[in-house]
Amino acid sequence: MQDLYINQVNLRMNEVMKVMTIVTCLLAPAAVIGGIFGMNFETVPYNT
Repeated sequence: MQDLYINQVNLRMNEVMKVMTIVTCLLAPAAVIGGIFGMNFETVPYNT
């Protein structure tokens, strides 16, 4: 019974980790771009 419970908990944790991975992959590019352009520059890079 204990093995069944542990397996069920691990399955639920794997599902949560899948969702967290997808959310991280979607938000990471925005965080990188925001971090770069949020810095103080004398001149803004990529501004033509």
